[in-house]
Amino acid sequence: MTTTRSLARSASLIGALVLLGGCSTIGQIVEREDAARTEASLAAVGFEILPADTADRVAELDEMPHFKLVTRREGGKVIYAYADPVKCHCEYVGDEEQHAEYDRQRSEQRLAYERNEAQHLEEQMTLDTDTRAPGPALW
Repeated sequence: MTTTRSLARSASLIGALVLLGGCSTIGQIVEREDAARTEASLAAVGFEILPADTADRVAELDEMPHFKLVTRREGGKVIYAYADPVKCHCEYVGDEEQHAEYDRQRSEQRLAYERNEAQHLEEQMTLDTDTRAPGPALW
């Protein structure tokens, strides 16, 4: 009996580990897709792509928060930087004007997404009311 219990516990543990591994993999895929969109947007508004092609640049890239747009000062100017140590092994660097354009485009994309979702919801509601049988509601 204890062997059966032990096997059942082992099977449960293995199953849980497989599920957790799957969630981790899904999270990584979503993170990579988000990073790819962010990097494409940064490049589109003119952020400069600086490869980590020297030991100093690699060290600088490793010290930065990964996959996060950060602000820093260089020579009295505000600089925006985004580090990707995985795919391109590079840093995206832009100024205030490029960052403002990036924010504007993100706001437009978010608004377009929200409008699309609202339109989809409205269509679903219309379909729901159109397909209801005539007569009193059952609820």
